[in-house]
Amino acid sequence: MRKIFIDCGAHNGSSVAYFRSIYKDADEYEIYSFEANPSLIRYYPIPGVNFIDCAVWTEDGEITFYEKVKLGQAPPESSTLMQSKVQFQKDNNQVTSNSRFREVKVRSIDLSRWIKENFAKDDYIVLKVDIECAEYMVLKKMFSENTFEYINEVYGELHHIKCGKSKSQAKDDDKMIYDGLKKHGLEMYYWDANIDYLKNNPNSHKSRMYTDPYENKNWPEPQNITKEK
Repeated sequence: MRKIFIDCGAHNGSSVAYFRSIYKDADEYEIYSFEANPSLIRYYPIPGVNFIDCAVWTEDGEITFYEKVKLGQAPPESSTLMQSKVQFQKDNNQVTSNSRFREVKVRSIDLSRWIKENFAKDDYIVLKVDIECAEYMVLKKMFSENTFEYINEVYGELHHIKCGKSKSQAKDDDKMIYDGLKKHGLEMYYWDANIDYLKNNPNSHKSRMYTDPYENKNWPEPQNITKEK
C-alpha cells in the first residue's frame, strides 16, 4: 500500500508544509502538488514533492486561467479557471485600481482520470482541493466515475456564491458535494494553510467545514450571475 497526498491548488507550498506539520507519518507519503498559476512556479521545486504545473480540471488539454495580479501582494491569491468568479470579484469591489486579472493559457489535467491511472484502491490517499470554484465540476466528475473509491480523506474549501451563483444554487451545489462524499463514507474537512490562521487554530484540520453542510454564510446575492459554458 502506498500513502499519497494530492495537493490541488498548491499555491506557494504552504499546504505541503501544513500537511507535514499535522501528519506524524508525513515522510511516508508520496506528495503530488498541482498549481497552474505561472507566478507561483518560482516556489518550486520543494524537496520530496512531485510538482505538476497545470490546472486540475475535468479534461486534459489547455484552458484559460485568470491570474489575479495585485500590487504589493506576493504570492498572488484568488486566481481561478472560472470566469464567473472573476465577475463576482468585479461586482463586489474585490478588483480595485491596484489589481487586475490577466488571462493566460495553461495546461489542464483530468484529475479523475489521473488518479485512477496512477493509483490503486488499496492505496491510502489524502485529497486536498482548493481550486477557486473549479471544485464543483472536478468533484462532480469524480463522483460520476466513482473515483472516490480511491480516496480515504478529503480536505478543501467550497467557494459558494463567490463563484457567481445565487444562494439557492450555491446550496444545491454544496449539497451535491456533501451527499456525494457521504455515499463513499467521506466528509470534507476544512483546510487553511495560512500561517496566521494556523497559529490561532492549530487543530483546524480536525474541524468539519460547516456545522450544517447545506447552510451558506450570510453573503449578499451576487449582482450578476454568470453561467459557465
